[in-house]
Formats: sequence, structure tokens, C-alpha cells
Amino acid sequence: MLDDSEFRNSRTPDWRAAPLAAIASAVQKIGTPDFANCVLSSLGSVIEVDACKIVYEDRGRLCLAGQSGPDDVPDRLFTPMRLKALLNDTEPGAVVLSSPDDTAPSRERLHHVTIVGRSGGVLSALHILRAHERRKLRQVEISELRHLSAVFHSLVARHVELAHKRHQSVAPLEALDQIEACIAASGELTARESQVCARILYGMSTCGISLDLGIGKESVVTYRKRAYRRLVISSQRELLIWYLDCYDAQLMRPAA
Repeated sequence: MLDDSEFRNSRTPDWRAAPLAAIASAVQKIGTPDFANCVLSSLGSVIEVDACKIVYEDRGRLCLAGQSGPDDVPDRLFTPMRLKALLNDTEPGAVVLSSPDDTAPSRERLHHVTIVGRSGGVLSALHILRAHERRKLRQVEISELRHLSAVFHSLVARHVELAHKRHQSVAPLEALDQIEACIAASGELTARESQVCARILYGMSTCGISLDLGIGKESVVTYRKRAYRRLVISSQRELLIWYLDCYDAQLMRPAA
């Protein structure tokens, strides 16, 4: 583990500019499949890096929340047991470095850099892999990474929070009552418009919605048109996109 004394007085005047510019793009991708790719790009503005993995612990199991880099990058040290031990035994916010295993085949000798953290009771880590051909990190690079570790952990924790909630929740279109509650919580539609849109997303036909709500088919069409007008959309596909955005936003919202 790197002690804070190793980084004291080693910062350069412009160390923030490039990585923070790259990190800004990662913020926009939190909770999406592209997040890990943006994190890898952000890391690349600080150090030479080949791959990264975002993991968290859930009830004793190690879960993957994202990864980026070549699929064939070998990683003998990246095991649930090792990462769980690292998460539990290392001080949150720490940056842990490990050197390549000289006994392993050449392509399996990797430099490991791990940013460990805990947020809301959930242990998580950003695991960074560097090929053995890479030179050792310079002190100024270690310093920059250490000072940015809190930023990276904050982004990763937010992404992991969403992944964790998704893992524990019902699928977004699996339960009618959940769809209806999510739409109602957005506050953008009336109660009846929410009911109609929820049933459209659930897969009901106009006739089926009419029978389920006890209203005429013409009324169903009217409520649908009003809802689409309020949401500034014109198709069921756009309704689905709007709903999934609402669903994700509500999952990411901190509990009261």
C-alpha cells in the first residue's frame, strides 16, 4: 500500500488538466455499458494501462460491474478470493500496487493497480491491469493517481450503486405495478395517462387496456395521444426510451 508520505511534494502544476477532462466524459456514462470504456480512457491520461475491471462484493460474492480492454488479457491474480481479501483488509480510498509475477508465463506477468473503496456499506474496487512490458510507474504518475483516487472511487461507487440496485431489483418491464409506479413517480403524466402508458409498455393492446381499465377504446387512444404530447414523443419506441431513463434515474436516486 502506498503511504501518503510517498506523494508529498511530488505534484506538478498541471497534473489535473488532462485526466479531469477525460473523467468528465465518464461522468455522463455512469450506469451505462460504456462507463468502463470511459474509465479506461480516463486512466490512460494518467498512466499506461491495458485493461480495467470494476467489481463489488454482494453477500460474499464478487460481482462484475464493468470491464474494458482486450478480452484475452490474462489475469491470474484477479480472483474473487484475492479481491475480497483486498477489499476487506485495505483502508478505503487506498491505492494498492503489485508487481508482475516473475514465475508466470511472460504474457501473464501483469502490473496491478487497485483503487479500493467502500460506499453505503458496499465494498468496491477499480482493478487496473498493465502488461509486463510496461515500464514501472514514475513517482509523479503514482502521485497523480493517488490524488485522483478519490475521484475515481466516487465515480465507481456511483456506478456500482446502480449495478447493485439493478441486481437486486425486478427487471424494468417485468411487473405492471412497478412500471406504473415508476411512471407516476416521474410526475410528468396524469394518473390515467400513467396507467395507459404503463399498460402499453407491459405489452397490452388498445382493446386489452380498455377492458383492464374499464374505459372505451377511444379513451385509451386519447390518453395515449395526450401522454405522447406531454412527453414530446411520437412512438412506442420513444416511450420505452423515456421510461428506461426514468427507471435508471430512480434507481440512482439515493434512498431517503
